[in-house]
Amino acid sequence: MIPAGWRQPRVVLAAVGLVLAALVGTVIAQRGEVGLDDVFITYRYAQNLAEGHGFVFNPGERVFGTTAPGFGLLLAGLHKVTGIPIPWLGALCTGLSALVLGLALFATARKEGHGLEALGGALLLATTSYLWIHAGSEIPFALALLVLAGLVVERWPVAAGVLAGFAVWCRPDALLGAGVVGLLEWRARRRLPWRYGVVVGGVVAVGLALAWSWFGVPLPSTLEAKRIQASLGTQFWASGFAFWGTAYQSLYFLVEPAGRFAFFCFGMLGWVPVLRYGGRVGQVLGGTALVLLVAYPLLGVPFYTWYSLPVVITLCFGYAFALGLLIRRSFRFFGGSRAAVVVTGLVVLAVFGLSTWRLAARGWGGLTHRAHDPRYHFYREAGEWLAANARPGDDLAFVEVGTLAFYSRLPVRDQLGLVTPESLPFLGARDIVGAFLAKPTAWFLFDERLGGFTKDVAAEPWFTAAFEEEKRFTSAPLNRTLVMHRRRPEVAIPPPRPPLRRDSPR
Repeated sequence: MIPAGWRQPRVVLAAVGLVLAALVGTVIAQRGEVGLDDVFITYRYAQNLAEGHGFVFNPGERVFGTTAPGFGLLLAGLHKVTGIPIPWLGALCTGLSALVLGLALFATARKEGHGLEALGGALLLATTSYLWIHAGSEIPFALALLVLAGLVVERWPVAAGVLAGFAVWCRPDALLGAGVVGLLEWRARRRLPWRYGVVVGGVVAVGLALAWSWFGVPLPSTLEAKRIQASLGTQFWASGFAFWGTAYQSLYFLVEPAGRFAFFCFGMLGWVPVLRYGGRVGQVLGGTALVLLVAYPLLGVPFYTWYSLPVVITLCFGYAFALGLLIRRSFRFFGGSRAAVVVTGLVVLAVFGLSTWRLAARGWGGLTHRAHDPRYHFYREAGEWLAANARPGDDLAFVEVGTLAFYSRLPVRDQLGLVTPESLPFLGARDIVGAFLAKPTAWFLFDERLGGFTKDVAAEPWFTAAFEEEKRFTSAPLNRTLVMHRRRPEVAIPPPRPPLRRDSPR
């Protein structure tokens, strides 16, 4: 018999919250401050702001090189108040986002009699490696803000507008999700939610004005960089119709290829029950993912794994709802007897058992393994070595700049143009050498695995005379070597020149 207290919604919600919080806390304790290189770009902005250098990537350069300005401002403020290192704050925000999404959907779906399915999805989300390899990303945080906006928009439209507007500050494409919240409220109440819309518009307008006054442009320069990346048509940046095909392949982070198709199919099957039984939370979550599913190929942006997070999060819940749907339908089909329970269990085990085991094994095994994401440790080692060995005024040129810049504290020239807009014309011409010559740096990092992105510069006739090798960093898990070169200031190199059309980087 279930104790009477456990039937109360608040007690059940508190118990579920404690379980999810324990799982999230365990993952954060294991992974710590590990993150993808790109999240460290935003961390660098937050770092410089917290240290009094302004909201910039390189001190003295007001370049709008982050797509998460609101998230960066939040991290800087939290760091100043709490003293917690910024990468840890990023991981905590990811955990908090998973907790909000899971609890909100559980509380809503439970009213429709589908709380167990929502709980299963919340547990899967809290432990999925696909979420945690993107720890520190602003996308789950923005999605959580949109879900909260959807929950309160009917009663407190102004508060909902502030939440949705700040989600757009954290991630520009969250504007589509803010529109989903407004459309759902319009559909439910049969009248235009003008208060909500006005507040969202006002908050977004303030953000654009602040960006323009600080950076001189209202939108991130990364948008132009990614547009150019997509136009190159290389294997690195799939776009258009290839966008979601590449996203499907990237699910190997979540489950091995043998289970990828099952997860995708079951997740898609459960998408409709999420929308139907998840109330406003499920509708905001699934609706936002659906809009982005269509928008990204149309916008022509190049694929990066974090773009697929809203879809993968929805698929996690969809997978659990599909499992619940199968159990309920099988139980009814076999009449609800004890034999029905046994038969239903066997059916579910046969259909879902193997794929669920694979999801759990890949997710939890990847999260608790201390050798996760060796590239982070690789770049951090190089960055910390630079911090200890570089001279005042030194700078560095490379193509993956976030982690190196954060830990080295050096100005970094981004040859792909995300935080160095001067590189963009050279990127469009596939002229990485020209991008380097436009502003040569004291340090150059060669990476044999990045092909033409660094090899072209190191292959130039003048490079051997002008640069000397100082340090090698080797990663056995990555089968990769970084070679740190220091410039000889007495040796001349070619002057800056216009972009020259070259072959695509290999």
